[in-house]
Amino acid sequence: KGMFTHKIRHFLLASALCLVLSACGNDIKSDIILLDQAVTQSGMNDSAIQDLQKEVAAAKSPEEFTQAAAKIRDQYQSYHQAINALDFKTDEVRGIRDELSTQSGDLISSLDEFVNLNIRSNVSYTPVQADRVHVTMTRVENKIETSEKNTLQTLKKLQALGKDNGVDLQIQ
Repeated sequence: KGMFTHKIRHFLLASALCLVLSACGNDIKSDIILLDQAVTQSGMNDSAIQDLQKEVAAAKSPEEFTQAAAKIRDQYQSYHQAINALDFKTDEVRGIRDELSTQSGDLISSLDEFVNLNIRSNVSYTPVQADRVHVTMTRVENKIETSEKNTLQTLKKLQALGKDNGVDLQIQ
C-alpha cells in the first residue's frame, strides 16, 4: 500500500503571474494584459493555488489524493478554456498562448489519467494490477514534471516579452 502515497505531492506548479503595469500602450502590451486577466479570471491565482497545494499536502489516502487531483484538473481545465478563448492582435502573444495551451492540455490529460486510476486504499491489488498502477503513476509524474518545466520556460519568455514592452510580470 505504501507505493500509492508515493509522490503525487508535487502536483501543482501553477506559476501564477501577477502584473505590475507601467504606462504607454502597444498591441503586445494590451495582449499580455488580456492574457493575464483571463488567467486571473479563470481562478488561477495565488490563493486558489495555495489552497489546492494544501489539499494535496494534507491528503492521507489515495482517495483524498484522487479528489485533490480532480480539483486541480478542473482548475486547469477552466484556465485552459479561458486562454483558448482569447483573440490576440499579435503573433508573439498568440504563440505564447499556444504553448501554454499545449502545456495545460498535457497536464489535464495526465491528471485525468491519474484520477481515472481510481486507486482505493481498501482494495488488495494483484501484483500485475499493482505494477500497472505503478507504471501509470510514474508516467503521469514524469509528464507533469515536463509540463511544469515547459510552462515555466514559456512564462519566462512571456516575462521577457513583457519587459521589452513596459509590462512587469512577476512569476510566483
